[in-house]
Parts: sequence; C-alpha cells; structure tokens
Amino acid sequence: MPRSAILVSLVGSVVVVRRLVNLAAASVVSIAIALTGLPSLVSATSTTEPPPESVDEQGGITGVPSVTAPLNPSAVTTIPSGCASANDPQVVFIGQLIKIDDTTATYSQLQVRAGSLGGYSTIDASVGDVVNVRYGRDTKFLSQGHTYLVGAASAINSPILVSKVRAAAELFGGDQVIGQSDQGTACPRFDDPIRTFNEDGTSIDTGVFSPLLDNQWQILLAILVAVGLVIASLAGVVIVKQLFR
Repeated sequence: MPRSAILVSLVGSVVVVRRLVNLAAASVVSIAIALTGLPSLVSATSTTEPPPESVDEQGGITGVPSVTAPLNPSAVTTIPSGCASANDPQVVFIGQLIKIDDTTATYSQLQVRAGSLGGYSTIDASVGDVVNVRYGRDTKFLSQGHTYLVGAASAINSPILVSKVRAAAELFGGDQVIGQSDQGTACPRFDDPIRTFNEDGTSIDTGVFSPLLDNQWQILLAILVAVGLVIASLAGVVIVKQLFR
C-alpha cells in the first residue's frame, strides 16, 4: 500500500476518534446535569401563579391578594393609663420679633415649619403678615429685632397664641406627691414643644441677671450716679459744718 493511502487512512481514523470522544463527553455532561441540576433548576424556574383577577359589577378589581406591612412594636409608644400625653403645638414657626410689651410679642417675616397659623395672623401695612404671641412675664427674656423659633398653642377662649421661654417646673415634687407614685406606673417624659427657642434651636438664657446684662451701660450709669450722689452729699455735709463753725 502506498504511503499516501496510509496517511489518509490514519487522518480519517483520528477524525473519527475525536468525534467519538466529543460525543461521549457530551453524553456524560448531559447525564450529570440530569442527575444533579434538574431539581434545583426546576425549583428555581417554577413560580407560583397569582390568582386570576376579575372585575366585579361596580368596576372594582377582585381577587388581588392583600399585603399587610409588618409592624415594628418598638416604634409604637403606648402611654400607660393615668399618664398625661404630649401637648401638640398649634404651629411652629420662625419669626423676627418686631414689637414687645409686658406680656405679648409680635413677630413678622414668618416661616411656618409645622402646623398652621390659621386665623391668628394679621396683615400689617408696613411689614406684611404678623402674629401676636402671649408669654406673660417671659417676655423679659426676649430681645426686639432677634429671630426666634416659636412653638405656640391656641389658648382656650382667647384670640391669641400662647408660648413660653422657660420650661414649666414641676410643682410639689412632681410624681413624688402622695398617691402619685403608689400606682407603680412609669410615665414617659415628653419635651414641651410649646416653647420659644433661639433660631438655631438652643434655649434662650433665662438667668436671673440676664435682663440686667443686656443693659450694661445703664447699670454702669446708675452706679456712677449713685457714687456721685454719695460724694456730693458728703461734700455738702462738710461744707455745712465749715459754715456753721
């Protein structure tokens, strides 16, 4: 047999062997997938079909499953029986103090942050919308021209909002009153939102001498006048004694 015929037959044999090897490998892979991957493949691709939707006589869609959002118990505040709930302000706003008297402050350039002014605001021809807030004696801690963050509430039978600068102090020992602490109930404490703060949210200085420190020149003038009167009186006494010797 010639050499060329031998080479052709060898090449043909190699090609046939390769095809057989590839076919065998493909068969092994298919069997392995069928034995190991079929259950997971079926579970991954299987889906639960939703119930069919239908339209009722009124045109509403029925058959749609309802979804309820999970409730986080820690996000719910339960007030025990016998405890006072938090007071909600009528409005929270930022305003500039333009007028102040013994009990009432008037604000302009109002920026409402929460709630509503309702019918408590009026229109001033020179500055626009203004609102009056009653403070009582706490007006002495406010300064005209300053801007404040005001949380105010509506007063009963009063056409004016009310607020305060100082936090309300607990009287008679708070819950240490006889009979108050016997119930064994721990009442939650709430920050009083019906208060007035500086524009940045910090508390207004309510020290005893804070109104005096705002008028340092007047205090100095009063001291100088008092010292001058004392010196003048002493000088007058000396002069009188000298005259009547």
